Amino acid sequence: MRWTAALVALWLWGCGEAAEDAPDGGAAAPDAAAPDAAAAPDAGGSCVPERAAFADDVAARLETWCGACHGESTLFGAPFTLLDYDALVAGEPGARRVDRVVARLREGTMPPAGQPQPDSEARMALLDWATCGANRGEPPEGPPPGGFEVDRPILPDPGEPPAGTDFFELRAGRFAVPADRSDHYECFSFAAPVDGERFIRRIETIVDDARVVHHIVVIPGAEGLEAGAHGRCRNENALQLIYGWAPGQGALQFAEGGLRVRPGERLTLQIHYNNSAGHTDVADSSGIRVYHGPAEGPEVGMLIFGPLGFAVPGRSEGDALGACTLPQDMRLLASFPHMHEFGHAFEQTVERAAGGVEPLITLRGWDFASQFVYETPMDLRAGDVVRTRCVFRNPNEGPIGFGPRTGDEMCFNFAYVTPPPPNGYCNEEMEAPLVYAPGACAPEGAATLAPPTVKGEIVVAPPPTLAGGALPEGRFVVDGAAVMLGRAQVGSSEVDVEKSNVRMAGVADFADGALRLDVNASLHFVAGALALDRAIPLSVAGAVTAGEGGGLTLDAACGSIPGGGTLSFERMGERLRLGVNFSGAAIPLFVQVDLRPAD
Repeated sequence: MRWTAALVALWLWGCGEAAEDAPDGGAAAPDAAAPDAAAAPDAGGSCVPERAAFADDVAARLETWCGACHGESTLFGAPFTLLDYDALVAGEPGARRVDRVVARLREGTMPPAGQPQPDSEARMALLDWATCGANRGEPPEGPPPGGFEVDRPILPDPGEPPAGTDFFELRAGRFAVPADRSDHYECFSFAAPVDGERFIRRIETIVDDARVVHHIVVIPGAEGLEAGAHGRCRNENALQLIYGWAPGQGALQFAEGGLRVRPGERLTLQIHYNNSAGHTDVADSSGIRVYHGPAEGPEVGMLIFGPLGFAVPGRSEGDALGACTLPQDMRLLASFPHMHEFGHAFEQTVERAAGGVEPLITLRGWDFASQFVYETPMDLRAGDVVRTRCVFRNPNEGPIGFGPRTGDEMCFNFAYVTPPPPNGYCNEEMEAPLVYAPGACAPEGAATLAPPTVKGEIVVAPPPTLAGGALPEGRFVVDGAAVMLGRAQVGSSEVDVEKSNVRMAGVADFADGALRLDVNASLHFVAGALALDRAIPLSVAGAVTAGEGGGLTLDAACGSIPGGGTLSFERMGERLRLGVNFSGAAIPLFVQVDLRPAD
């Protein structure tokens, strides 16, 4: 799948560096049980819940439903215990620990998904105590509003490893987690210690210091660290993983066959640590135990379903749509759905080539802190279409879109299948309309110009030389687009330029030596069996200077050109051609934007 990663790198040229403590290699989660105090609603004005009731009944309920993390000894990154009455009620109303309990119980996000859930009577009893009776009423039927629901069971752990297997361990060697670090991702690099090709039959997690270990991911082929070294995680192969664990998930085990591993193959252990409680004595040696046997039986591989190119405007709810037409018959064994913090719902269906639609997996009230592998056995046939839909709720002012950071979004199902497909990622273009939405640096009144959506070609050609000229004055709308690629070859595959295209809509405003450029673009890129869609919002403004050879220097006061691209231009009578050159991208490319005067 190396060529897949190379092609995906092209799609990340606009994403920038990952935040130092928030990369994503397949799963990520802040502490689900401790939101910011400011976000917690008042439990009941100046209400002080009864001490006697806490001792007689409530403490036992909290230990039953919350003690796995928030017990006398806190585990899995929980910042505090819930079994200390004085600590629960201390502080200002609205910012107390008891108020946080109320908020999470009402949302249905405490306990986290995957952990045993209180029934409606237990939930109401806790709320009634915490709000001094203000929440008293009939117990609701079913899960609380917004609570986590999934229609497939978590993949069961048989408990015992397969007979006739050997094992090796990949572990952090007494890693010291700083006491002031609430979210830390450390990556440990290993070379697979096997003498010949083997099948991985079972992977189980070894939790050493359960106080701070939040989740663990295993990534194949990640580069950047030598075998035996470790360091802060960056963007280690965001589109590959072979295993993910969070509290509540058992071991991954295959009834027969397994995942192929070769001698010396690079394996990266990514551990998310959460030391919110401020422990000063952490020296963690958590990791995984990998059971392997002869390369016999059905080989298992990973097929990733889901779209890459999508964006959700600020202050809105939106979705991402993907589709994969299966190239061969295969057996689906298990699924690992994955989104980030803005995810709300995930749904996959199978549209049968022979007719009819079948559900694959549906999740509601997505819980970023609790990502699990689910049992989804299903026979798939060549020509069947797997359709993916993710729903996101964006509370921010600006848009969110696909990217490797936890502040970006993803919409994937990392699915275990047999036999492995020829390519590890599958998605096709969705005919979702490109609708112009003004960006942060758009000129005033941009929306009223109603720029049309234009469609252009992608070709393999050197970037054109634009002749420059006098800077124009006035407003323009996009009426033409094209993309020139520096080369056609991506790994072992070749770009299919006839099936690839670019769509674009936007405006530009030149006035008094300043430019406001606001363009929405979407690239559809096909190479071999892989189809990628990438949304590219470009909104930038600042003083401009025309240079020699058509160069255009922009001193940006608002926004920036993604990926360090450079501008050039050419006057063509009343029309204007702009060029954005991304020579440093994984595949060098030149984006050409034709503009006409606004009506």
